[in-house]
Amino acid sequence: MQIRSVLKPVFVVMAFFAIMAATGCSVSGQDEIQTFYGQALGTSYSIKYVGEKNKVGKYQHGVNSVLDRIDQSMSTYLKKSELNRFNDAPVGEPFHMSDDLFYVVSQAQIISEKSVGAFDITVEPLVDLWGFGPSDRPDIVPDKAELTKAFDMVGYSALQMDTATHTVTKIAPREIDLSAIAKGYAVDKVAEYLDSLNISAYLVEVGGEMRLKGKKPNGDSWRVAIETPESGAGGIYRILPLSDRAIATSGDYRNYFEVNGKRYSHTIDPKTGFPIDHPLVSVSVITDSCAIADGWATAMMVLGTRSALELAEKEQLAVFLIEKTADGFKEYKSSLFDNYEFKR
Repeated sequence: MQIRSVLKPVFVVMAFFAIMAATGCSVSGQDEIQTFYGQALGTSYSIKYVGEKNKVGKYQHGVNSVLDRIDQSMSTYLKKSELNRFNDAPVGEPFHMSDDLFYVVSQAQIISEKSVGAFDITVEPLVDLWGFGPSDRPDIVPDKAELTKAFDMVGYSALQMDTATHTVTKIAPREIDLSAIAKGYAVDKVAEYLDSLNISAYLVEVGGEMRLKGKKPNGDSWRVAIETPESGAGGIYRILPLSDRAIATSGDYRNYFEVNGKRYSHTIDPKTGFPIDHPLVSVSVITDSCAIADGWATAMMVLGTRSALELAEKEQLAVFLIEKTADGFKEYKSSLFDNYEFKR
């Protein structure tokens, strides 16, 4: 029997917005928390900032412009996006990239190197083969020949970067997908836009990835809710006060299928070609950059608990991991995560 679970992300922080607005902005005028929402990059976004209400329309227009620029560059769904033009480019021909795209690809390659291939923006052929890509393949386990063919199309080392010319050259057939890092980058660019407006306190969320600055009007830090990592649960697992940092979370509990009682995750290990198969179900990474947090969260989800913790210590990353065991959830954290304290 086959079972498929594809739940659209329900980011718990959204449930917190109404609560925070009610408890965190009792003063009037420009000290109030303002909120606006929208759709971009195939997902939703939410912005909260401390400031004047009459600027909401202007600020949202600016945010939409930033997100549209990134979408035009990095979307896999817009046929004429810069990313798709690169994917269509022939092998061996240098492709000049915009500052946005070149930066994201460069950072992705750095994470790929440091994670020894656990993060790989060329993994899409395998993701698609396992039924989690755009081809809408049936929920079946691919055979060896199919896996070999797809595996031959994967490997970040086939992308040659030239920082002097901002070009990337494919030395073998490759297509890239930035879905595991682009949302985080979008958060960073929206935050930079708000910084340019001299907004001193904000919470930027795009597709669940967040960057936070300053304090709420009552002096408290913003609060981030980490979701219970269980399909259909939709509850709050932990609450984390956070300011002047970015946080990204990756999990494998929302998108999967089952065949004959075996569960196949949407998170594919680029080094094996198979879905991950370990008890780690959620990884949260805190850094200064949401793009970096986004990429690392995916890499560590692939690696599993022990390797993820070892790499977090080596790279000096604040990481919080949750395993699902027969006895319930088990938590792990890197030493740098001791700088952060959950609220019960």
